Amino acid sequence: GNMWQKVRSMWAYAYDHYLDDYDYFHIGGDDMYVAVDNMRAYLDGPEVKRLTNGYMDAISNFSKYSDRAQEWAAKRPRPLIFGIPMCHFKGFLFPSGGPGYTLNRAALELFGRRGLKEFFPDQKTSQEDAY
Repeated sequence: GNMWQKVRSMWAYAYDHYLDDYDYFHIGGDDMYVAVDNMRAYLDGPEVKRLTNGYMDAISNFSKYSDRAQEWAAKRPRPLIFGIPMCHFKGFLFPSGGPGYTLNRAALELFGRRGLKEFFPDQKTSQEDAY
């Protein structure tokens, strides 16, 4: 199948129709379970508040991302993505699609404005986590 284009289409739809309606957006397959109360508690919790306010975690301080991360740390609202980070053999991180991942509104806005046009717009692959 062409999973990456399906995932891009889902994010584009959320961006076009729901960007201003929700604080967070989650994507995951039909073979996963989300404990919504736990997710809500985490997203409302102190760790996410610290990240929102500019705290740079270990992933943000990863050498390949430190320049961009510093720029994002200064933005308000700060784009955030939550999920299982996977390391590509070329040394960059991306969210693993298997367990799903969550974007805050600022991250979806950034991806919708820039990523949908620039990030593998013509790639055809069965992988949902394109890199």
